[in-house]
Amino acid sequence: MRKALLVHVGMHNGIHPFICHFCNKSFTQKVGLEKHMYIHTGTRRYQCDLCGKGFIHLKSYQIHKMIHSGERHIKCEVCSLALLSKSHLKQHMRVHTGERPHECEVCGKRFAKRSNLNAHKKK
Repeated sequence: MRKALLVHVGMHNGIHPFICHFCNKSFTQKVGLEKHMYIHTGTRRYQCDLCGKGFIHLKSYQIHKMIHSGERHIKCEVCSLALLSKSHLKQHMRVHTGERPHECEVCGKRFAKRSNLNAHKKK
């Protein structure tokens, strides 16, 4: 119990002793670093039995499975569009708010989606 308390206090004090040697991201717990390493190694721990797509994170896999089943648990309160997750709703809400948080550092043009900014940069 004492060790868990020390780790928890370390989170609040900014103590992150576990550091990724690929990207220097730091973590308060060893398990956080271990899970993070899947990003660099390409390890996909979860695989869809319907289409074979692999996922690093369980939550991403669970959301993906809803694509096949047609489940939509989250609804937009503005237009009633049904979405897969809270993160999809957050991104969708930019349609209604006009928010464009992703800015091109070259020309200043702003985008609602990071993927649209990335496509813009390739032009």
